[in-house]
Amino acid sequence: MDATGLTAEEILGKILDAFEVSDLGFQRVDWVWALERAGVGSRPLLIANSQRAGRTRQSIQPSRVIKRVLGPLVMEAGAKVIVESHPEDRWLRDWLTLHLEASAVSPPGLVVARSQPALRALAFAELRWTPFPVWSSRGRRHSACGLSR
Repeated sequence: MDATGLTAEEILGKILDAFEVSDLGFQRVDWVWALERAGVGSRPLLIANSQRAGRTRQSIQPSRVIKRVLGPLVMEAGAKVIVESHPEDRWLRDWLTLHLEASAVSPPGLVVARSQPALRALAFAELRWTPFPVWSSRGRRHSACGLSR
């Protein structure tokens, strides 16, 4: 599951759907028990981009996903969770972690993108879902960056 842009509650809803557990309502008091009973420990749960959860760059959702959703699944329901996260995430310090080094090769167009203030502003925009026409207009002006539809 890709956690990009989702809240912890939305991720929990998708996990409930994946294990065919009917939504438990707004309180979801027994969600760990329901998922354990549904066999959450029998299949691995892969969460990509947990560090990008939430609607904004400063969201607390990434830590909520790990602390409030994935933590109880692992500790109480016996789930096998593989989560992509920032290496410095303090909630993962007791988890088995694998650190992968980033490639030393810069992606194509990075030098040009760094030199364009408008592209940098878009990349660091608070809202993650910048409309495609905005990116497209920037791409037409700076086709060397490799932006395409």
